[in-house]
Amino acid sequence: MGIKLKAGRQAPIVAYVDISLDQLVGKFIADGDLIQLGALTSTVALATAIKLPVGAVVVGGSATVEQAFNSTSTDVITIGDATTADRYVASTSVRTAGAILPFVPTGFIHTASEPALKITWTSGGGTPTTGRIRLAISYYVVADIVTKTVNVGYAALTSGVAYDTGLTLPVNSVVLSGSIAINTAFNSATSDVIVAGDVTTPNRYVASTNIHTGAATPIAFVPTDFVDTATESSIKVTWTGVGAAPSAGSLAISVSYYVLQTLPAIMLPANAVVLSGAVTVQTALNSGTSDALVVGDSASPARYKSSFSIASTGHTPLVATGYVNTAETAITVQWNRQGTTAPTAGQMRLHVKYQVEGREQFTQD
Repeated sequence: MGIKLKAGRQAPIVAYVDISLDQLVGKFIADGDLIQLGALTSTVALATAIKLPVGAVVVGGSATVEQAFNSTSTDVITIGDATTADRYVASTSVRTAGAILPFVPTGFIHTASEPALKITWTSGGGTPTTGRIRLAISYYVVADIVTKTVNVGYAALTSGVAYDTGLTLPVNSVVLSGSIAINTAFNSATSDVIVAGDVTTPNRYVASTNIHTGAATPIAFVPTDFVDTATESSIKVTWTGVGAAPSAGSLAISVSYYVLQTLPAIMLPANAVVLSGAVTVQTALNSGTSDALVVGDSASPARYKSSFSIASTGHTPLVATGYVNTAETAITVQWNRQGTTAPTAGQMRLHVKYQVEGREQFTQD
C-alpha cells in the first residue's frame, strides 16, 4: 500500500528573542550622587560616595566634573572601595570642567567588606575654593550566593568510606568555590589524604590531597560547571589513612554555590515541533572563568542544546529532537557562570524555526 498523499501545506514559523546581560541577571540599577568640595579632605577617602548592596557588580559609571577643582598645582581623584581605592577609576585630573571620567568595570562582586563606592581626592596644595563632581553608576546584584561551613573530626570518618558532610546542595545548584581548612592535622602512622566531591564523582572538587602532619592549608575546591541533580544532593569527603589509626585530626569544610535560574525565552503553541534554531552570541559574556548556556524547556532544560560556551562570539545551532509539545510551552535558557568575577557585558540572539502539527495554512493540488 502506498503513502497516502495530503494536500495541506504549512510554512515554518520563525521566532527570535534578543537576550542581554541585564535580562539574565534581573535588571540593572542606576544610582548617583553629587560630591562637593566641602565633603572632601585631601588624600582621605570619602567613605560612602554611593552605597552598594552585598553582591553588587558595577557594569558602568562615570564621574563628571561639573565645576573644576583649583588647588595650586594639581587635583586628582580615584574611585574604588574599601579594599581597592582605584578599582573603577585610576588617578585622574579633575581640573577641567565638563571632563567625564568613565568607570572601568572589573566584574568584582562586592561583599560586606566593600559596602560602598569611595572617592579619594588629592590636592596639589593651596586652599581650593571650587570643585564639584557628579557620580553616576549602573550595577546589578548577582544571584544569591549561599555559603555553608561544617567542622568534621577524625572520629566521624572511616578510612576509604565517603562521608556526607551535611553541606546540602539544592537541585540546579552550581558550586562556585569551597575549601578544606585543616584545623588539626591527621596523624595516622604513615599518611592521610582526602578527596571532596559528591556521590557520583567522589573527587569532583578536590583531588587526593595530603592532610597529614605538616600539610598546607586551606585546600581550595576546583569549581566545575557541573549542575547538581537530586542525585548529587550534598558534599561528600573521603579520607584515607595508612598505618595505625589517627588520634587527632579535624577539618573545616566550606562551600559556596548559587542556584541556576530557568528563564522563559520564546513561547511555543501546543503541538509545536522545533525544526531548527541557533544561539548567536553578539557580545561575549566575560565572567572570570567561564559562561555557558543550555536551551530546552521546563520538562527538559537541555532538550535542544546541552551546555555550550557563550564566552566568545559565534553561532551555535540547536538540536532538533522531534519533540511535540502537548501544551503551550516556553523554550527556556539556563546560564551557568564560573569564576570569582561576574560578567559586565553580554548580548545574544536565540531564534527557532518550528511548525505546528495539524495546522495547514493552504492546500496544493
